[in-house]
Amino acid sequence: MNNNSNQEITNNKLEEKKEIVKVETTEVAKTETKTETKVEEKKDELTLTHLDKDFIYEVMSIPTVSSAEYRLVTFIVLWARRNGIKYEFDSYGNVYLTKGELAEGEFYPCVTAHLDSVQQKQKPYAQAGFNLPVKTRISTVSKKHEIYVEGMGIGGDDKAGVLIGLSMFNHVDKLKAAFFLEEEIGCKGSEHMNVEWFNNVGYVIGYDSPDLNRAAWACSGTKLFSKAFFDTYMKDVCAEHGLTRFLSEPFTDVKTIREKTNIICMNFGTGYYGAHGPTEYCVLEDMDNACRMGHALIEKIGNTEHKLTHKSSYNWVKTASGSYSRQDDDEDEKYFKTLSGTTYTQGGSTYGGRYNREDWGDEYEDYWGRDYAYGSYGSSGSTKSTTSSTTTSSTTTTTKKETTSDESNGTVDVETLRYITDKYEQYIDNIKGDIKKKCEEMGLNFEINFASFFKNKISF
Repeated sequence: MNNNSNQEITNNKLEEKKEIVKVETTEVAKTETKTETKVEEKKDELTLTHLDKDFIYEVMSIPTVSSAEYRLVTFIVLWARRNGIKYEFDSYGNVYLTKGELAEGEFYPCVTAHLDSVQQKQKPYAQAGFNLPVKTRISTVSKKHEIYVEGMGIGGDDKAGVLIGLSMFNHVDKLKAAFFLEEEIGCKGSEHMNVEWFNNVGYVIGYDSPDLNRAAWACSGTKLFSKAFFDTYMKDVCAEHGLTRFLSEPFTDVKTIREKTNIICMNFGTGYYGAHGPTEYCVLEDMDNACRMGHALIEKIGNTEHKLTHKSSYNWVKTASGSYSRQDDDEDEKYFKTLSGTTYTQGGSTYGGRYNREDWGDEYEDYWGRDYAYGSYGSSGSTKSTTSSTTTSSTTTTTKKETTSDESNGTVDVETLRYITDKYEQYIDNIKGDIKKKCEEMGLNFEINFASFFKNKISF
């Protein structure tokens, strides 16, 4: 075999090797590309339909606290200007937004939330002009995205409501929004509301309840809507979005709106958890669901007007002994009580949680007062948090109540009496529920052994 033949064979082998290397390199590149694609797909599995992720972090990073809401107010005004939405103030400083023009005979849907929070540790951030360092974690239980601020509550009560209210303008052509100051210190903002601004409002959707599956049919004795309205417009939409529990809640701004205008109001769970506590957080998917449900309600109710003459949902009668007894003679009330469930904390925490007072820090003590009793306002048994990092008992915190009582002669007004009685009854019901559960675990008959202990009623 000559040299030329040998050279030819060698060249052929080299070409074969080059081809093999080329093929192998191509396959490796394909594999690497596929791997990179898979990693990219798994990087963020968050899916939202009604909230924008960047907007969520923009709003939730704004520090706000009672009497220091100016950063959030400024943000809302600038946002409204950028989006061509009319804004105005009342004499107290509450903010009102309006989008779209009504046709004859139409009324605006209205959303509402309050601008303040109880998170006093946010105040230095507001004063210094810094945003909150919002972080994200994925719950190992629910697999949902939770946002929080290390070392303090995020202020979801009620920035989550503000976020949802603003986001609703992206989905509704004709809409109003009312954002109130100082709700947390006694609904001071809504007490000074511009009543005339509500003249063309057909109904109000409030976002100021914790959790997700939680709504109010009454606030501090004020009925928000009728059973007829609930059956016609709310029941199916709420159930479709997983909201089935309706409670008689403490005060919030919709109570004031109802009493001053007779407009039917609603108040829904907003996706914040551990409210008023140092570990308060929000769940992105739950906030998105709350916004989606509100949009569905507006589509169903439309631009129509719905009023209900305000009267207390409780009928108090003075007995021969001089004590007051609550008469359950309201058919709506009887019905809505069947929707409350067995506890106030199903599916998540409510307000606060049974934290040790030492965990709150001096800022909380100074703000609320050192004799303040954390922990039992309208609450129930304990509930585990859905977070991967913390487990807390859930309860709601008592808000200090201003009274018009004549303390000099030792009398209290009916509102105070109602408040005390309601909280006492809730407390006893919680104990009763815990004992029933324990009896079931131990195979004991509750009705035979313990039911008689709960027959006595409170009287004054």
